[in-house]
Amino acid sequence: MASKPTVLVVDDHPGTRSLVVLVLSDLPQAERFRIEEARGGAAGLARIERSFRDGEPLFVLCGHEMPAVSGLDLLARVARRSTAPFRFVLMVFEAMPDLERRALELGADDVFVRTFDLPAWQERLGGRFERWLAACARLSADAAAVETKKAPRTTARATR
Repeated sequence: MASKPTVLVVDDHPGTRSLVVLVLSDLPQAERFRIEEARGGAAGLARIERSFRDGEPLFVLCGHEMPAVSGLDLLARVARRSTAPFRFVLMVFEAMPDLERRALELGADDVFVRTFDLPAWQERLGGRFERWLAACARLSADAAAVETKKAPRTTARATR
């Protein structure tokens, strides 16, 4: 596992990615994770698949309205496959109850409307990040315990 868990921002629009990164960088928990960006659904899918293969914790903030692979399509392809702490938040431009219901059925942790109220984003995401980071810490502690058990034991020989 990487030294810090990863937050992946997936969106085809560079301005949206930059805004989300800005919001994430101002969270109190920001020093406890690293941020990566994916330029659209296909790139996001490749990065998510890599984290699944490596057993790496991942928190995905994904736009929905993207060409080729939408946020909902991406979620459908990756839902419930990770063995590491995985969270998926779908971001939309306007409230769409049917889309929200479908995303939650597929396993999204949240669906929220992107607004320019950045403190509201931070408030909404802060608790989710805290729970995810706690799960990452437990995973790291469990991995360390397993490694400790695997380490060869050395015994001191008595010399006469």
